[in-house]
Amino acid sequence: MTKRKIPRVSETNAAYADVRRVMDAALEHPGLQYRLPTPGKARNFTQRCNKFRANLRRAIADDLELSFRSGPAETIYDSLCVSCPKGSRTITISTRVLEGELLTADGEDLVLPEEVDATSNVTDLGLDTKC
Repeated sequence: MTKRKIPRVSETNAAYADVRRVMDAALEHPGLQYRLPTPGKARNFTQRCNKFRANLRRAIADDLELSFRSGPAETIYDSLCVSCPKGSRTITISTRVLEGELLTADGEDLVLPEEVDATSNVTDLGLDTKC
């Protein structure tokens, strides 16, 4: 049995409750803007969004016992793009979309099937993605 490391407070989901609330709202309202009191706080919040996603991926991988070879774990937040221009106090959280055209080697349009929900496997395993 491997000894499980006790996470630091900055690695627990409880330390990111505010981030989760904003990211959940962004899933419901793509293009959401979140304005903070100062550019520094906006920059810090952007970094915390990315850290939250990394921690969540790590926790899911640990729970599912994924190895490095099986690839990274996916979260419902991976489709979000968090951006904050330098010096701005407003963060924009939008969804990633294909902007270009996909063509086959013969130059014909390639139509992709609808995107698969990245959380479907997690939900099927009985893990609550909203906790």
